[in-house]
Amino acid sequence: MRTKRRYLLVCAVLMLTGMRDPFRPPDDRCAIGLLSQWRYHGMVNGRYIVGMVADEKKHWRRVRQNERLPAGWRVTSIDEQTLVLNVGQGCEPNEWRWNREGMKSEGNNNRRHAADTQPASQGRNAPTGLAGGG
Repeated sequence: MRTKRRYLLVCAVLMLTGMRDPFRPPDDRCAIGLLSQWRYHGMVNGRYIVGMVADEKKHWRRVRQNERLPAGWRVTSIDEQTLVLNVGQGCEPNEWRWNREGMKSEGNNNRRHAADTQPASQGRNAPTGLAGGG
């Protein structure tokens, strides 16, 4: 009977102190893993400077300077080429910088002319085996 009470007492203490599951990865309070999934697409300069970013779920967000984002990040600066975040104290790295997507320096080679994607010939005189050909 005594051993059951001791066992119950030990289990209760462990439950009340909030023992963490040793197999679960530690909590990422800085959300550094999400930073690499966000994309900066540019800015709109009007009454306020507004940066356009896509988050990890590909949802568009409008951000302003000194605005706090859901993960606790703070936007420190926005310009045409970069957006800079302060991730927070105790986080490594302390500052995160995104370059604008679609800049020439990234080597965007996906652009093609419309003529490059059209079939060479169609109709009656097209070689066999092509769509629209004999």
